[in-house]
Amino acid sequence: MSIDHNHDPVNAISEAEATGRTAEIFADIREVMQIPLVTSIWRTLDAVDGGLESTWAATRPIFQSGQAEALLKKLRCSWDLPTPNPLTAQQLGDAGITGNDRDPIPSLLDA
Repeated sequence: MSIDHNHDPVNAISEAEATGRTAEIFADIREVMQIPLVTSIWRTLDAVDGGLESTWAATRPIFQSGQAEALLKKLRCSWDLPTPNPLTAQQLGDAGITGNDRDPIPSLLDA
């Protein structure tokens, strides 16, 4: 198998573009992992022949078992990371994030 190391994950398939088996797997990923959207890691795997389906088949039992979430929780408890100051409305505006653009940010961060 040839791997394209120049693949740009920004160009990964969007969830809205996904159809058929890809859309089914994306829906299953969201449900099993309890996340509101499918990250670019999974969306990029769709560009690899059989990559999305085989990777999800191999990792689904781990996520379904709760082991991944338990390990993540354990890691989070062991980290002593500084908490950054919240961004101001001005800083968000300077970055082009205004009004309704801010609404989904908390759920994306939780995911």
